[in-house]
Amino acid sequence: MERIEFLELCQKVAMVKNSSCSDKQKELEKLKVVANECKYYPVAYELKFDGQGNPVHTAVLYDLKARSVTYCPLEVVKKYE
Repeated sequence: MERIEFLELCQKVAMVKNSSCSDKQKELEKLKVVANECKYYPVAYELKFDGQGNPVHTAVLYDLKARSVTYCPLEVVKKYE
């Protein structure tokens, strides 16, 4: 997934979670992503650098089943369909 698309999804999730919308769950369903065959809500993006100075793009995801936060490479994240 592209970084900008992921960041936009994170922004939308934050806005829906803090809204008083009656269809909150329905709106959140549209914002799910998949990584390693598991469904998540995108929460944040983290940029780090490896030992050679190369950027490492990390997705911060909320695990729906374990109710915990998971970190994974951004390139393995896909939009849930």
